[in-house]
Amino acid sequence: MRRLKLAIKEWNEKTGGNEDKKIELIERKISELNGISSHRNLNGKEMEEIDRLNMELWDVIRFCELVWRKKSGMISLKEGDSNSAFFHKEVKFRAKKKMVHGLRFGFYWCKEPKLLKKKVFEYFSNYFSFPFRKWEVNMDLNFKRLSEDEASRLGLPFTMEEIKDVVWSCGESKAPRPDGFNMCFFKKCWQIVREDLFNMMMVSLDSVSLKKV
Repeated sequence: MRRLKLAIKEWNEKTGGNEDKKIELIERKISELNGISSHRNLNGKEMEEIDRLNMELWDVIRFCELVWRKKSGMISLKEGDSNSAFFHKEVKFRAKKKMVHGLRFGFYWCKEPKLLKKKVFEYFSNYFSFPFRKWEVNMDLNFKRLSEDEASRLGLPFTMEEIKDVVWSCGESKAPRPDGFNMCFFKKCWQIVREDLFNMMMVSLDSVSLKKV
């Protein structure tokens, strides 16, 4: 088994399984192009290259996220809930996915880093440089309000049907925490876990705190 594990690891690296090195290499190339753009405007070929690298980076990060999501279930079963490695990977991938590669200013799409920084600076400089003015405040707001009957039902205990509706309305890949059971598990095992969930909700309603069961 040990030799098989080593052979699989070697095969995985040869067939492109080392995604962390891929991400590091792509980010280095993007950083080099961003450095060039701070001294001069990028030409058409360089702009195409940075677009291609950003798309490739997105694909690799998405693939890694799917792999770690699968691994998290196995690690959780083997080692319990303290799966810090998956948590940190998940946070890292989410941060990378939120990178801003370009912004639209009017009808113009800007993605060159040097010009993008300038446009963002100009936008916020203008936004926060308005002269002092006295804003009119109209406090006659017509907020929607609950009826007396609706308000009285807010304190009623949960029903099993209400809890089931909430669980079924969640996406199957969603989970209470990065290494927790996802909603697919609760749906598949509903007949087994329904009473535990119901009791947990009743306790939380009485004590105003959600405890593990």
